Amino acid sequence: MALVQEYPCFEEENFKEYGEGVQRLCYAEGEKARKGMDERRRILTSLAGKVVDGCKGTKPDMSRLSPGCALCAAGEWSCLFINGKCNGSCFYCPAPQNEESVPASQGLNFLLPDAYADYVAGLGFRGVGFSGGEPLLTLGRTLDYIRAVRDRMGLGIHLWMYTNGILVSRENLKALARAGLDEIRFDIGAMDYRLDRAAMAADFLPVVTVEIPAVPEEEARLMVKIPEMAAVGIRYLNLHQLRLTPHNFKRMASRRYTYIRDAHLTVMESEITALRLLAMARDMDLPLGVNYCSFAFKHRFQQAALRRKTSPMAAFSDEGLTENGYLRQLTLEGPVLYLEEEAARLGKIGADPGLYRLTARKDGLRISSELAGIVRPGPCTGRLLYSGVRLMNMEEAPLGAKEMQFGEHCRMGRVRLPAVDPIVLGKEDLKAFLTWLAVPSEGALPEKALPFEAVLPGLQAYA
Repeated sequence: MALVQEYPCFEEENFKEYGEGVQRLCYAEGEKARKGMDERRRILTSLAGKVVDGCKGTKPDMSRLSPGCALCAAGEWSCLFINGKCNGSCFYCPAPQNEESVPASQGLNFLLPDAYADYVAGLGFRGVGFSGGEPLLTLGRTLDYIRAVRDRMGLGIHLWMYTNGILVSRENLKALARAGLDEIRFDIGAMDYRLDRAAMAADFLPVVTVEIPAVPEEEARLMVKIPEMAAVGIRYLNLHQLRLTPHNFKRMASRRYTYIRDAHLTVMESEITALRLLAMARDMDLPLGVNYCSFAFKHRFQQAALRRKTSPMAAFSDEGLTENGYLRQLTLEGPVLYLEEEAARLGKIGADPGLYRLTARKDGLRISSELAGIVRPGPCTGRLLYSGVRLMNMEEAPLGAKEMQFGEHCRMGRVRLPAVDPIVLGKEDLKAFLTWLAVPSEGALPEKALPFEAVLPGLQAYA
């Protein structure tokens, strides 16, 4: 298994996000980090041969995922935040939940159920999760959106809903089942880890999942609860890694956790707890799929999945789509005569004319990665540009945004944005990059291009 991916220090970014209080936290470093890494390595080694890890080592067990989690891992799901209001008071909640708000996904508002259904169909999602807030606080709205997606997509989509369980009843479970819900996920931490509501749901819905953060203080209690989950009809347990946010900072900081520096601060003990619970369930051979959904997975794979859906909408025929979901534009730059001759040669050998083009001034030859093993760079240098696409509600889209129509009810603005300043490649770097595109094991990828080309492997480094 891939264990870790080295990261730069994120002190400045963390200070901007959390403020001065971030300096008083305890961080994974020195002996504390080493012990944590040793413990994690020991657990993962004990799981070798018992589990199927995936997503480049960020998801330690892929062998027993719920249908929704399998779609998430494949990059085929959309999450709709049906409201922004909750009746729970979990200390780990990442955001204030005090406004009913409008249904939204990835910064897009969907005032009509049919508009969201058209969006789901237009982007080809095969799974949808309905979250909040608490979706049962606006049950009528939640049912309308579930029905709209089910009616639009038929049986070719898996629908699930997240709930804290407080308002769950036989009546609303029946209503959710009639609307077309396939799976319901309970955060039992909101109800002192009671299982009665989740057990009730097993009578009405095909898939019942418990989805909670791995709280270190609750490890012993969860070791008892896990066999109980399997006994009452719960089929899956999803464990998340605790993450610090500006909203939960005060309550989280009071618990004296050890934080891992990353793009956002996460709790080292939470990951160790999740892995211990996963290993215990495997050792007991319970009929319960346990999935550890690490921050590394969420931060890298979920964002890349959305980019892979949206970036092709603005792609030129001579651009490539990277593993990390960015559009790659490679231009050879050099003497005009040489570039014209090389373009003519590509035409003579039958290269698809859509895969290369001379720039307007003829001082650059743009080529697709499909021609990397054919094009001759000669005296040229290179220029790499990585871009992405952002979708926006039309009323918020800037002048010049391209209009996208997803079905009858959904109209979006599309904006193409550079992800980084152009990366300049010297002659040798260009040759190595072209070789990498053609035969990755023999070439070399420029360091600056790595974050845009690849989804990085492994769990977080603790120091």
